[in-house]
Amino acid sequence: MKFRSKRSLDRQLRDNRPQPSDDLVQRITADVSTAAPRHHRRARLVLAGVTTAVLALGLTMTGGMSYAASAVAKAPSAVKQLVKPEKNTVAKGGSGNQKVTICHIPPGNPSNAHLITISENAVPAHLAHGDPAPPLLCPPPGPADDQYKDKVLICHIPPGNPGNRHEIYVSSNAVPAHTRHGDYLGACYPIP
Repeated sequence: MKFRSKRSLDRQLRDNRPQPSDDLVQRITADVSTAAPRHHRRARLVLAGVTTAVLALGLTMTGGMSYAASAVAKAPSAVKQLVKPEKNTVAKGGSGNQKVTICHIPPGNPSNAHLITISENAVPAHLAHGDPAPPLLCPPPGPADDQYKDKVLICHIPPGNPGNRHEIYVSSNAVPAHTRHGDYLGACYPIP
């Protein structure tokens, strides 16, 4: 076979290409368009329903659903207990001797958060071990038998739904995971 140009080669290859039979095309399209039998759809629906019921029961038995509901219900009273925020006293280009009040969370003892006044030079060291700088972010104190013991108040911003931000209490161990997706410690700031 001798070809004069690339165009003639393309034409020759196209003309000599094997074509599927009409029967094969019909079988393929029939297989694709056929829906799953009804009993398979019912089985999947039943399986999804049972799985949902088991998960809901498990959350209820472990207190997951009731805990979330009570945390949201209790959040407004917790906000009232928060310390009134002070204006930032750290001046840009300052001497570093100015005092700043921060919420100090001792490493290894997150349930003992408290306000301290430190030099502005000490702020980076405190931020490095997880202290939130504004006093507003200090978790409110609670009684020892409170269900919020060892819990931290955060402003939860659901990923994909920033308009539904709300305050919840989470375990101090869960704070890093929440801050990674945009949540922050303390009460939710008002949206301007």
